[in-house]
Amino acid sequence: IEHLVSEEARSERWEEVRTAEELQSLLREIEERGGMGQLPAMGKMMWGEERELTESFKKGLVKKIVRNEKTSPAPVAPAVVALVKDPAIDSLASQYVCSVAAIRQHDFDSALWEACSDNMVAKRGDSGPAFVTV
Repeated sequence: IEHLVSEEARSERWEEVRTAEELQSLLREIEERGGMGQLPAMGKMMWGEERELTESFKKGLVKKIVRNEKTSPAPVAPAVVALVKDPAIDSLASQYVCSVAAIRQHDFDSALWEACSDNMVAKRGDSGPAFVTV
């Protein structure tokens, strides 16, 4: 996907979101700025009985973009990427679902780039960047 993702999007910095409260705050801000304010297809996995999101927090698989004040116009809405395991998936190479909450295309592209990074693959413990994207 290198030819589809700009150099600027590839060079964005991402840091871990550590708690559900922090994630909710980021999603609320995204909604206030005109976005959906949710991680698509994550409702059951995030807030259901299974709590797969807790495991993703522990592994560092929920991240937010870190804005560079020099290159990002202020104020810009946050962006979030989450890789969460869905135990119901049994026919794919990976049980992980990648969900992105972003308003700008640049942020979406950067989130996918981050989700495919060697660092995220290592944290998942899977071989390669295989996941379902929603």
